[in-house]
This record gives sequence, C-alpha cells and structure tokens, in this order.
Amino acid sequence: MPDPSGPRRCSGRRLANRHAPQCLARSLSSPWHWSSLAGAPFDLDWQDLDEQTSIRHRVETGQFHILPPMTPVQLHWTGTQTAAVITFSPTFLSKVADEFLDGVMPRIAPRAALSDTIVRYLTSTLHDKIGRREHHITRCAERISASLPCHLLASFGETQVPRSQAKGGLGTAQQRRVLAFIEAHVGEGVGVDTLAAEAGLSRHHFSRAFKKTFGQSPCRYAQERLIHKATERLLTSRESITEIAHDMGFSSSNYFAFVFRKHMGVGPEEFRRQHGIH
Repeated sequence: MPDPSGPRRCSGRRLANRHAPQCLARSLSSPWHWSSLAGAPFDLDWQDLDEQTSIRHRVETGQFHILPPMTPVQLHWTGTQTAAVITFSPTFLSKVADEFLDGVMPRIAPRAALSDTIVRYLTSTLHDKIGRREHHITRCAERISASLPCHLLASFGETQVPRSQAKGGLGTAQQRRVLAFIEAHVGEGVGVDTLAAEAGLSRHHFSRAFKKTFGQSPCRYAQERLIHKATERLLTSRESITEIAHDMGFSSSNYFAFVFRKHMGVGPEEFRRQHGIH
C-alpha cells in the first residue's frame, strides 16, 4: 500500500489442507486481521479454543472472517480454498479511531462467515487500485484503506471507553510514539526504561499507564509483536528455525520454540507444517 502505516498485507492466499481437514489458526496481526473468501461454497467448522463445541458455517464468495490479535481458533475444512487477507497495524487503526470514531477503539470479537455489501464494495474497489503508481490512484486507495477498517469497527465492534480518555492511561500521542517505537525495534530487546523515556514517563508510571491502555504489560505486547514477525519469517522465507531465532534476538532455538509455542499453541516446526511448508 502507498501508506506504510496502513493495511499490512493485501494478497490472495491459498489455504491448503493437504494431510487433514483442520488447522489451528491465530491472528498474525495486531489489533486484528480480516480475510475474504473466494471460490466455490464450502463448509467451515470454527471453534474458539475456550469453547467446547465448534460452529459450522457455509462459506460463500464475498463473505469474510474477522480475527483479533493472538487469538487462537480451531478451523476445519476440506480441500484447498482461496482467500484474500488484509492485516491492519495498531498505529494505523489508532489513527482511524482518532479521526473517524472520536478516539473510541471498539473491541472486535472473532467472527466467521460475515456478509456486508459495503465491505464487499470497498475491498473490490481497493483491489483494483493495488499496485497502481499514479498519484490520484494511490491517494484514492489510501482513503479507501481508511474507510474499510472504519466501517468494520463501527459495524462489528463493541464500544469501549475511548483509550485517550481512560483514566491513568497513555495519551493518544504517547500511544502512537510508543507503538511506532516498538514496531521499529522489534527483536532488539528494547527495555521498559527505553519505552518509558519515549513516552516521557517514569518506568513505574509508564508500566501502569500502558497496561491500563492496552490491557497487557509493555513486555507482553512487545513479545507478541516479536512472535508476529517470526511467524511472517516462518511463512515467507526458507531460513532455518535456528537462523530466525538468532536473528530475532532469541538466545537459542529451543527458547524461541518455547516462547513461540506459548503464544501460538504449537511450535515453529509444527506451525510451518500446518501451513504446508516443509
């Protein structure tokens, strides 16, 4: 996309299920990702891991799923399916919420097989403009890329207290600076003191304000972003797990596997196998 703070990915992805009709899926983006299905109708069993039973959906062309960050779900289907996947960065969604939703960031729950005429129109229009270099086309694509998450948040989100108004939390400008800093230094072992300085707060006050704003510690958030980057490397490169582990700042491949399994539910080798990478 022309705006690097906008959608992180927009591509066709084949969801192959070669050995067994099941897959453990987890959103690879923060705060959520969205996928649109194409092709012949098929049955999809969707199960949140904290639920006892799955729900079967009849998925058709134009429907879509929404999955929040680091949220594991069990998916069962047969055959090879095709989907377009769009992921949104936290910085981009924060800007969208500030500009269009008065700073309110609705909570997004995992949802499957949704239908929405506006979503379908926006995504098809955006798809036609991807890769175009003309200035007026890229500017139009930027506005569409903001309209899409705005509509999804407004239509499928559950309203929360505006983050910028949360008592004791980080201000909007502080949130942007800290999240951008974490994103730029993933894998470098940035400490809480450094992040606190970026926000202009003491370590104690920053830790409290960050958790008040994002619902988790800054270390936990930074580790989730690190694992997200690692999953992208596992899916898109031929590098060994040891090479990825060392490049991402882990002391050993065993520790990397331990942390990865804690976040994703499976180890890096199994994660690659589930996505058809051997």
